[in-house]
Amino acid sequence: MNNNTRDLLILFRKNATPPQEVIEKEVGSLHRLLFNAENLDNFVNSHELIDVNKYTVTNNRSVIKKALKVKKEKPFIFLYNKN
Repeated sequence: MNNNTRDLLILFRKNATPPQEVIEKEVGSLHRLLFNAENLDNFVNSHELIDVNKYTVTNNRSVIKKALKVKKEKPFIFLYNKN
């Protein structure tokens, strides 16, 4: 987990700025949380692939991963978030 590849904006009240170590701890916690949420397996689990050309909806993980890796997108194929 590399903290340097992420830009985070954290807002604090003007009169309640915490010490630097509290800020670093909070940024580390946010990074761990986002790292787990943005994992490819979690992304695939929370999406379905809708293919209007074939009239299909699939939850198959390998089919969704393959669709994400295709460089040229096909028309009328959508990723749908199940949330």
